[in-house]
Amino acid sequence: MKHKILTETDLEYLFASKKRGVRFPLWAIYSVIFIASLVIIFTVANFSSISQKIGYSFRNQDNSSETSDLPTISNFGDDPVLTGSIPKLEENTIFIPKINVTAPISWNVPNIPDKVSVGLEKGTIHLAGTALPGEVGNVFITGHSSDYLWAKGNYKSIFALMSELVIGDQTYIRYANVTYIYKIKSKNTVKPDNLSVLKQGSDSTLTIMTCWPVGTSLYRMIDVADQIYPNPKSNSNQDAESAPNTLPDIR
Repeated sequence: MKHKILTETDLEYLFASKKRGVRFPLWAIYSVIFIASLVIIFTVANFSSISQKIGYSFRNQDNSSETSDLPTISNFGDDPVLTGSIPKLEENTIFIPKINVTAPISWNVPNIPDKVSVGLEKGTIHLAGTALPGEVGNVFITGHSSDYLWAKGNYKSIFALMSELVIGDQTYIRYANVTYIYKIKSKNTVKPDNLSVLKQGSDSTLTIMTCWPVGTSLYRMIDVADQIYPNPKSNSNQDAESAPNTLPDIR
């Protein structure tokens, strides 16, 4: 039995795109490999944050099981009336029940990169020069939405779910043996050089900041909340210290 010798015509038939399907150019294949590699690296580096968001999406979105036992507050215009029990928190702690966040707060951290980095490894930081709970002004707290998987600390993605908070959600802060309750009144995303979020003013507010989108430092997500308990009318004036003139450089 003789074996047929393949001719040039036979080879064209076997390998031509019109006979064998579409053949992608090498640059397209390399581009797909490059993009896939970036996606894998990003996912691995930000695994903690991404896993939190996936887990949250599978939970009951009304979070009734997480908030049903929290106290309710009424009569905001005068002396607030609290019904129910305030959660027991350790001193110097922030608690956000909607997204199941409980983390330590390092107070009066200066806006110096090394000190900010060390503070964020331990939890969240309060920016020196902004109000403290119980004072008139803006209590400014920040934390990571995501940091590299190999970075130090157990709070690399403490605010990964901050985008899930909505106006009306509550935040609790334990400071100087008092639990302060804040209610979100606005949400915004700003550029890293927008210093208006540090403004102190004459109200008693809490500003929480984190980087956004998760895994980048392109923008800052900002949640501003009013103090609703104890009565903010009893707050004292701040010590004379100017607010910082830059936002912390976090990720």
